[in-house]
Amino acid sequence: MVTRTLSADTALKGMLVVSIAPGHNKTDMGTEWANLKPEESMKKVKTLIESLTLQHHGGFWFYDGSARPW
Repeated sequence: MVTRTLSADTALKGMLVVSIAPGHNKTDMGTEWANLKPEESMKKVKTLIESLTLQHHGGFWFYDGSARPW
């Protein structure tokens, strides 16, 4: 909801607001059952961030670049 509200508030100001889910990462919180190493996930998140345009504004994206429904 924060992303949706913030994206509406900033739409005319040229800001890009999105939410990105990093996936299930092997961390203390993610446990050893996670399927991703953080460096793998963040590499894909970085690529996703670099590809975003204003068309993506207000969206919810998975680390691999796939759109997620609200």
